[in-house]
This record gives sequence, structure tokens and C-alpha cells, in this order.
Amino acid sequence: MLHFEKHEATTINMNKKTTILKAFFLCVLMLGSVFAFSQEMSFDPKTKDEIFSYEKINDGVLTDSIGKFGILKNPQFDIYTLVQTKVWIFKRLEDDFNPQLHVWYYFDKNTNELKAITYNWGLFNPSFNPREGKEELIELTTREKEFKKKYNGLKKELKGKLGKPSKSETIANNANSFVENVFWEDNEKITELSIRFDRKLQEIPGAGITSDFHISTMVTFK
Repeated sequence: MLHFEKHEATTINMNKKTTILKAFFLCVLMLGSVFAFSQEMSFDPKTKDEIFSYEKINDGVLTDSIGKFGILKNPQFDIYTLVQTKVWIFKRLEDDFNPQLHVWYYFDKNTNELKAITYNWGLFNPSFNPREGKEELIELTTREKEFKKKYNGLKKELKGKLGKPSKSETIANNANSFVENVFWEDNEKITELSIRFDRKLQEIPGAGITSDFHISTMVTFK
């Protein structure tokens, strides 16, 4: 009887240890996921100086700037009203997706207020020339599975962070391309996750190659 009680007590202790270890590793995985996500994207408005410091911490280097660039004031519902901004673009050196992550920061031209941020896994940042990079574009047409995996992972993380989307639409899903947008909105911002993947290389006579391959998250501050 005593031997049985000792055996039962040992079994209970082992089960407790196993449960504790499982809970510990689950917490580590969850924290790791949150940490990786926060390293990648920030949803808070910052000053220019704060942005340069933030990008330095996240292995971002300034690669380009644009003196005048129009963005939609309300990208969820209004495709006409633009706000004119100036842009600073940083490349994240430690990002392992191809195309590598570039972060666009849009400042109001008059007030220097941060109006939006785009996290762009795409080629047009903005120096890519499709006529010179045709081979790269052809190679990208073979990587739909990787793009969708990245896109769906970001969608899952954004749902965990921002909740249920306010709008979701598949714009195209045919032999030529897959295009989809998902929106979240709160009192401070509108967040848009989008993907465009051209399944075939598209060329317009006189205009050249118009194909695009990107995943982006754009945060527009109200």
C-alpha cells in the first residue's frame, strides 16, 4: 500500500512538472512571436528623430527620400482625397524575406507631422527599374506560395493585435493576378494589409512591364 502511494505521488509530481514545462515553453513561444512582431512593425506616431533612432535599433538604414508624394487620407473608403507628404525610406538589413522589407515614413509637407507608415516587402522602393529587372520579375512569378505564406502570417498577427477587420476584399484572383486588401480601423489610425502577386508577367506596349509583387502594411494616422 505504501509503495503504491509513493508511486502515485511520484506520478502526480511528474505530471505537475510536465504541465509546468509545457506552460513555460508556450509562454516562451508567445513572447518570441510578440517580440518578433514588435521588432518588425510599430503602430505609434513618432518624430523624425525618434524614427531615425528606432530604425537604427532595428538595423534599418536610410536608402532614399522623396520630396513630394501623395497618399490617401482615408484609404479604406476614399480613393480620391490625397495628402501631400515627404518620405524617408529605410531598408531593414536583417529582414530575411525577398524582396527585403523597406519602411516608408510619410510626413506632412507643411507641419512635419507623421501622417503614415508603410512596411513594404516589394521591389519599388523606389529605384527598381522593371525594364532592367525583368529576370528578377520572371523569377518572382514562381514564388506565389512564399508570398501567400508571408501574407497570411501577417494577417494572423494583425488580427491578434488589432482584432476583427473592418473591411476585407479580394480584388482579383484569376489567371493573371491575386490582389487582396484587409483593413482595420480605430480612433487613431487606419491599418491596411495588402498583397499583389502577378501570376504572369504583364507588359503594355509603350509603357513596358507593369507587373508588381508586394506585401505591405500601411498605417495611416487620423
